[in-house]
Amino acid sequence: MDPGRLLARALLASLLLTGCAAAPPRPALPPQSEAASPAPSAPSAISPARPAPPATPAGAIRRAELERVLALSPGAFLSHVDPVPTFHAHRFAGWQLNAFFPGDARFAGVDLRPGDVVTRVNGKPIEQPEQFIQVWEGVRFRHELTVDIVRDRRPRTLTWTIID
Repeated sequence: MDPGRLLARALLASLLLTGCAAAPPRPALPPQSEAASPAPSAPSAISPARPAPPATPAGAIRRAELERVLALSPGAFLSHVDPVPTFHAHRFAGWQLNAFFPGDARFAGVDLRPGDVVTRVNGKPIEQPEQFIQVWEGVRFRHELTVDIVRDRRPRTLTWTIID
């Protein structure tokens, strides 16, 4: 595979993760050692419980999560997303997803599945690496992410709102 296609493949994988990832589960706080602070025998009225972070609504992406994904390397996602260039009548048709984070509960509700062919992102073609880079860099400033796919020979558009 030529380097341009490899770069486009890596960037596609990253953008798909960016557009589809729900907030990862927050790690539990490490247990405090008994020497550092003794545990009270009863709940204290002085220190109220910390409120749970708000849940991300269905069909939405939190901007903070988007920024975290954009800050990571695209290569980290290639082991979970396997986009392969697809052609129709000898012309590029899109990127077929051969996998999409199998077994990862964070992506269980995302309406992307193996076999889907991604044709455009945010209304832009993503065939060439420079096209994909423009989409990748532009998503940071958007309020919505759209991914055009073909599933079972039928075109569909998937949309996520980016919320602050």
